[in-house]
Amino acid sequence: MPISLWAVLAGGLINLVAGKVLGLAALFLWLSMAQGVAPSDAAHPRQAELLLSLRGQPGLAALQWAMGALGSVLGGFAAATLARREEVLNGTLAAWAILFLGVMPVLRGTGAIEHPVQLLAQLAVSLGFCALGGWLRAQQLERRVI
Repeated sequence: MPISLWAVLAGGLINLVAGKVLGLAALFLWLSMAQGVAPSDAAHPRQAELLLSLRGQPGLAALQWAMGALGSVLGGFAAATLARREEVLNGTLAAWAILFLGVMPVLRGTGAIEHPVQLLAQLAVSLGFCALGGWLRAQQLERRVI
């Protein structure tokens, strides 16, 4: 069987957790560098104002997309490593968690779609970067054989 279910499940969880952790790290970095407030300043008087000002920051959005993409590469690489076969396929399937979290609220009618094109782009990016992680693992294994 070319698909390793447990490797795909683990890769999906790694994809999700790594993307969220890296995204939060990017947010803290952005806040501390761009706004001059350390992440530990929870009681900072401008905290609400700062958080509201983040909504329209394209640089922060790009940074968080990049961190999410890196999380997807890590998840795909982990799935491919754990599967030990069909690296690209298993790596691509590690996008299940992101796909599930993105599509389920829409299907249930509980998620408001402000930008459907953005949702589709996020899903495609996650699939592509998970596949990239699987491909990187396949390339790593190919170099060992030679």
